[in-house]
Amino acid sequence: LLASQFVASLAENTDRINSILDNLEETTRQLRQTVNINQEGLNTLSQNLTEVSSALSDSKNGVRPLLTKLNQLMKGVEGQEAKEAVKRLNHILDNVETVLDKTGKGGNSLNRLLDDDSFYNNLNQTLVNLDQLLVDLKAHPWRYVSFSVFGRRQGREEAEKK
Repeated sequence: LLASQFVASLAENTDRINSILDNLEETTRQLRQTVNINQEGLNTLSQNLTEVSSALSDSKNGVRPLLTKLNQLMKGVEGQEAKEAVKRLNHILDNVETVLDKTGKGGNSLNRLLDDDSFYNNLNQTLVNLDQLLVDLKAHPWRYVSFSVFGRRQGREEAEKK
């Protein structure tokens, strides 16, 4: 009874089984084609992996000597060099803190520059005045500079005519 049910089920699903087998054949064919197309690249990749592996296992230039050097470096950093670097950094931070404290207390020039906008306003007005002076100097240079190439002083009226 069990065998007859199996045969009946197999007969009913023959089309599905054939479809699955066809898909499997197509997938296998595409995989073979992909491998054939990329065979050179796969060979190169395999060769590169072999080279990298041998370079890493090299006793002279591989990972082990690199790790040894790194370990030595870390021991040096943990020692006196690190203490000196921390000491210098603390000194710098103390100086910065001192400057910031002095600036924050007020009464000094830097504090006034940071807090008082009159410096900005005065500087801005000075630049406006300087701009006006330069415009006037360009328009009327004889008001500020008087010279003559041939020893004769040119009058203002003559200069304005030109």
